[in-house]
Amino acid sequence: HMKDPVRIKTSPNRPNILYSAISIPNKIDDQTVGIHFQWLVRELKDDLRNCARTIIFCHNKRHAEALMRQFYSELPDYEGTELDVNPVECFHAETREFFKRQIVESFATKDGTVRVLVATTAFGVGVDCRDVRRIIHVGPPDDIDNYMQGDRKSNV
Repeated sequence: HMKDPVRIKTSPNRPNILYSAISIPNKIDDQTVGIHFQWLVRELKDDLRNCARTIIFCHNKRHAEALMRQFYSELPDYEGTELDVNPVECFHAETREFFKRQIVESFATKDGTVRVLVATTAFGVGVDCRDVRRIIHVGPPDDIDNYMQGDRKSNV
């Protein structure tokens, strides 16, 4: 007998989304961005304004912040430039409300400068962003609901 079964009424299949998987080490370390996300770093450096909006979901705050720091180390410092804000930001349950609003506003608006959002599932709760083209899960989501919630952010 199943205990507290749940019936999923919608299919997780999104035929307009390409699903792929790569194997990465069990932990996020100093090499993760350099090895697995170099294509995204290159896209940010080469054509920042046209870089597709991307959400990278991590399991916890520690992983999200570590990954964001690695992106920062690979990218130039944008402070004092016309952007004056980094194109990669981090969003988790402990992000202060003021910064959450700034991050969401920049990520959700067409002319916003945030192009890559490294986040925990806290980002998925009550946030609506248009024009998200890539969703990346670093490690499998905890359950099908978290997976589908992340995929619903994509508008491809």
